[in-house]
Amino acid sequence: MKNINISISEIEFNKFRLKSTPLSFSELLDLVSRELTRQKLSESLRLSEESGLSSMTASDSRIRVSHAVYQEYSSVLQRPKFARFPDFFSNAQLILSELERIAIFYNPRARVDLLKDLDDNRFLKLAKSSKAHFLITGNHRDFDITEFHGTQIVNMRDYFQNHMLR
Repeated sequence: MKNINISISEIEFNKFRLKSTPLSFSELLDLVSRELTRQKLSESLRLSEESGLSSMTASDSRIRVSHAVYQEYSSVLQRPKFARFPDFFSNAQLILSELERIAIFYNPRARVDLLKDLDDNRFLKLAKSSKAHFLITGNHRDFDITEFHGTQIVNMRDYFQNHMLR
């Protein structure tokens, strides 16, 4: 086994609640990972305060998802292209877990064959079945419509700038 010595300030030592006993590398990684997650959550809270999200109630906004849509999210978030972002996969798993906890799950039965990419019709089926006000997507290449059965189809920027706080 190899040993490494790392010097840190007294403040960092106390912040991580370290003891003078040796740490394994996996214990050190766990401590650092938890601190980075805490920092990211703090930043998310700050951004939600600035954007007005923190004052929204459950009745203001509900995330609707179907099992097919959840599987799509899970599959997309596991793509190798995201490996270049530090902690992407662990953060994606946290988001999926939170989504599973807070979302309202629907089992859409409507048949929809409107979009060229047939797999994307699952989002329209969900929007129709759940009577969603918005379908937020960055995929305007395949979602070339702006409305479907009362659901406005917008990108994230449009939603935040023009709809969310109204």
